[in-house]
Amino acid sequence: MWSFNSLEDALKGLPLVQGVFSQFQAPHVGGNTNPYAASIQVEEDEKSYNVVTFTKINGLTFGMFIMSTSPFPYRHKWGDGNHAEDGFLSAYEEFTKTKQFATLWYLSFLSHKKLSITLKQNKTPCSQCAPKLIKFTKETGAGLRIKAMMQYTGGAKPKGTEKQATQLLVQNNIPVIPYNLPKKVAAKKYDVNAMGQMHELKYVRYDEAEYMEEQDQKKVAKYRNSFDEQEVGLAKIVLEHLDKTKVDLTNPDAVLKAMYKNQDLKRFTKEDMGSLESVTKRMASIWKSLS
Repeated sequence: MWSFNSLEDALKGLPLVQGVFSQFQAPHVGGNTNPYAASIQVEEDEKSYNVVTFTKINGLTFGMFIMSTSPFPYRHKWGDGNHAEDGFLSAYEEFTKTKQFATLWYLSFLSHKKLSITLKQNKTPCSQCAPKLIKFTKETGAGLRIKAMMQYTGGAKPKGTEKQATQLLVQNNIPVIPYNLPKKVAAKKYDVNAMGQMHELKYVRYDEAEYMEEQDQKKVAKYRNSFDEQEVGLAKIVLEHLDKTKVDLTNPDAVLKAMYKNQDLKRFTKEDMGSLESVTKRMASIWKSLS
């Protein structure tokens, strides 16, 4: 089902998974149903009901996955399903059979670090996906973290079910980190990521200037405010569960400061990867020793 680009091509800019999207877009791009638009629900915006998962492995863009409307689920050994996270798990399972994966795993081994995986999502994993991701990390030993724009609420499911799913992830050593995009893109102009690929936030903007033609500046402010509210709300859910920080949960600044203190910083880095020439030489050496 899945095909993959070479590690060399990935280091030149392509995602590891062939034929998938790899960019978040500004919230006004593509109308109300574009799942890749970096937005959360504002006035019943339809795109906020779609789930998208942008994924990285050892800092390299793996690909973006969306909820499937096909009658056939994404297949993988951690439990088939149609959710965006199932798309990632399905592609990852096939990726483990490639030389590209073996090389990344070996480079992690040489750097004394776990394989670093990041999922950036518009919503936290639901109560169906959280157990799959926990099982995935336990069986693979990968270092998984999740960055989410908002806490998933679950619609008709019993109140608190999805909050418990988020806390279950944290309990199983999977950090869940608020992902406040307007704040990020206001602080930095993104171009390429640490590995030299086009950064997933390069084309995400929340500037009023981009909305001048539509005279929709008020909507921009609502997006920003909604992200701020969701950032604090998700941080509270995580900290309530950790219950180690003794943080005043009524103080947004204190909540966010404590939240970011709990991040796992021992991740695979550009220095661990080395230059393209260095990686190519290492790859040749690795496969020569294994042949």
